[in-house]
Amino acid sequence: MRGLTLPLAIIAAPSVGAGVLQCVPYAREISGVRLHGDAWTWWGQARGHYARGTDPRPGAVIALADTDVMPLGHVAVVSKIIDDRHILLRHANWSGPGLIEKDVLAVDSSAENDWSQIRIWWGQSQQMGVRDNPVNGFIYPKAVSERAVFDPGEPDAPEGVETPRKAFAKRLIIAVDTVPASVARPRLTIDPALFRMAQDSGLATGRGSRTLAMIVQDVRREARLP
Repeated sequence: MRGLTLPLAIIAAPSVGAGVLQCVPYAREISGVRLHGDAWTWWGQARGHYARGTDPRPGAVIALADTDVMPLGHVAVVSKIIDDRHILLRHANWSGPGLIEKDVLAVDSSAENDWSQIRIWWGQSQQMGVRDNPVNGFIYPKAVSERAVFDPGEPDAPEGVETPRKAFAKRLIIAVDTVPASVARPRLTIDPALFRMAQDSGLATGRGSRTLAMIVQDVRREARLP
C-alpha cells in the first residue's frame, strides 16, 4: 500500500505521553499564541488578549469551530498567503494521529469569500478534503515567530518569474478550482502503520483509545463514502 506523501509537507509522528501530539500544543509552540484548552475554546479565550479578525495573515492562528464530527474544534497556523482564496497551513493531528503537516493547502470555501469556512488538504486521500469546516476567525500573535511562516527553500525570483515551488502551488490551485464539487470525492487510502498504537483526540475527553476500524469508519462517514 502506498504510504503517506504530502506535497509541500514534512511529516513526523511524535507522541505526548500515552497519547499523540494534538493540534493545540503544536499551534501554541510555533505561533507564540499562549492559549490552552480545547481548540474550540481558543477564539473566546483570545478576546481581550490577542487581536482577532477574519483576514488570514502569516503567523496567525486559524480557529475552527466545534462540530458534530469535530467536537474539540481545531487550530492551525497560517504559514503563507497564496491569494485571496488559498493559504498554506501548519498543523498537527489532522491527516493522522499525531502527524505534523507543514505548508499544506487550505481553500476558502465560503460563498462570500469571508473565510467563514474552509477545506483542508487531506493526506490520506492525497486530495482536498470534501468537508467544509466552519471557522471562528483568525487570532493574531503579538509577534510573528519565524517557525510559523513559510520557508520558501529557494531564492526570491523577479516579478513574473515562476519558480518550481510557485509552479507546484499553482498546479494545486488549478486542480482544486477545476474539479466539480459533485465529483471531488477523495480516493480513500488508509495506511494502517499510521494508526498503529495511536490514540486520537478523544483522549482529551476521557474516551479510551480507538481501533483502526473505528477511525476508518469515521473517515468514511466524514468523506461521505459508503
